This record gives sequence, C-alpha cells and structure tokens, in this order.
Amino acid sequence: MIFYREDKHLRAIYFYRYSTEALDILREWNRMYIWFSKPDITLSHDVKLVTAIVMTSAVLENVVGHLSLFPILVPENGAVNSPVRNISAWETYYVRSHQLWANVIPFNLAVSIFVFISNKIGLYAWNYMDLTIVILARAMYFKFKALTLEAEACLLAPSNLTDVPSWRQFTKDHETLCSMLKTINHFLSPLILLSYGKNIYFICIQMHLGLTPQENTSAITTIYAFWSFLHLIARVYLINEAGARIHFWAHRSTELFRKCPNEAYITEVERAERFVSTNTISLSGAGCFNITKPLILRVIGIVFTFEVVLLQASQTPFMIKSSPQILH
Repeated sequence: MIFYREDKHLRAIYFYRYSTEALDILREWNRMYIWFSKPDITLSHDVKLVTAIVMTSAVLENVVGHLSLFPILVPENGAVNSPVRNISAWETYYVRSHQLWANVIPFNLAVSIFVFISNKIGLYAWNYMDLTIVILARAMYFKFKALTLEAEACLLAPSNLTDVPSWRQFTKDHETLCSMLKTINHFLSPLILLSYGKNIYFICIQMHLGLTPQENTSAITTIYAFWSFLHLIARVYLINEAGARIHFWAHRSTELFRKCPNEAYITEVERAERFVSTNTISLSGAGCFNITKPLILRVIGIVFTFEVVLLQASQTPFMIKSSPQILH
C-alpha cells in the first residue's frame, strides 16, 4: 500500500535519471528520414490540447482534494478522518493526508511543508508520465499512418505497381519506423507498466469507495472522488487509444504487401511481410503486455473482477470501513 501511494516520486526520479535518453530520442527523431511521409501539421495542436486538458483537470482535482485536508471549507464534524481540535492547519493536513507517516513521524512544520511539496512533485510526475506516453505514441502512430497511406497512393498506382525501387524504399521506411519504435519503447516500457498498474489500482479503489456507503462523507470529498475517478479513466483511455493506433497502422502494411505483384516481390518485401506477420509491433509494458485495442477490454475485465472480490470481502468483519483520502 505504501508503494502504491508513494511511488509517484519514482517517476520523477526516472525522468531525472533517464533525461539524456529522452533527449537522444528527440535527436534521433529529427534525423530520421522517411520517403513515404507527410508533415504532421496537427501534432502541435494535439499536444497543446491534450496537455491543457489533462494538467488543468489534475490541478483542479488536487485543489478540490486538498479542501477536505485543510480545515477551510469542511467542518470538523463533517470531514473524513478528522483529527482532534485546536491544532494548526498544517498539522491537520499532515495527519489527514499521510496517516501512515503521521503514526511514525511526529508533526513538524518543516516535515509538513516537505510532504506538501513532495506531494505536488508526485502529482505532476504522475500526470507528466502519462502525457509523455500519449504524446510520443501520438507522434509515432502518425508516422506509420502517413507511411501506409502515402505508400498505398503511390505503389498501387498503375504506373508504379511494378516499380521495384519504390517497393524497396517502402520496406526500408517501414524498417526505419520499427527501429524508432523500438528505441522509444525501450524508454517508455517501464513507465507504461507503472502507469497501467497504478491507474488500474486507483480506479479499482475509487470505484469500490463509490460503491461502498461511507459515514461522515462531505460534499467536497464526494466531488473529489467522482472527479478523480473520471480523471483516471480518461488517462488510461488516452494511453491505450494512442498506443493501440501504433499497432493498427504498423500492421496495416500487411494489406499492402499482399497486393505487391510478383514482378516486384523482391527479397526485402518478403522479409518485411514475414516480420510484420509474425511479430507484434507496438508499445509494451516491460514485455508483460502489448498496447492494442483489445487491451482496454482486458483492463475493464480486471477492474470488474477486482471489484467483485472487494465487494465480497467487504461483507466480512475484517474489512476496514474507513474511507482513506487518495490524492493523485
């Protein structure tokens, strides 16, 4: 439980530790040459739009969540996990937000401020991690999409149908993109595994808290729980949708390879077709799973299975009936 609540800082450490690898990916991206391509004129707009929506929602969600931690709008008798009276606002925040640590480390103003700042770093690292995956996946799937559509328009034209150099260039471009995807996946793979695990975990927790009636729950806590639940679902959907499109467009080339005439079916084309048919070209979570469209259905199945187990376990006397405050 401590790992799932405090691992947000691992992402900040990961980005700091591997920042040079991220810069190398950007440099390699700028040097990459693809013949069958076109300008991605909507990339900047999409990045700004997704970033603005996700980060604005994250900041406002966190503000609403902190309203129930600081004794500002929520009265003491209506707050979740209310501490004793006659204590400072910082001590109230420290006790409510980090009950596990408060039982081990006594309150201190410096410690409380450090915990507050640390929580913000973890918040933005979590959202920044998901945005990094979405943005790189968005840029990557457009390259595969442009490659496939431009190659179909060129190679299937009657004048170029048997043009061997053009087919050889198409296989070379596809191989270049697959190599670039492998480099990106090497950087993103641990983050993808951590992102899916953490997001699914908190989706299950928030859903369970919503399905289980709680006592002394304020309106602010209810709003926060619903907002947080939707925010988590949106992030998982964005990651899965962007990643699944890489898989879709990378394997779309198989249809083009099947239409290659015998006169142009050279060794490079045969090798490329065999590679696409026998391998899964996609982002992965440390080799544990590949991001494809069916993955979202498996995620939904995991969530509902976990909820059934929790609801059954909640009928036992061993189930803790308090509702912990969860901040992202």
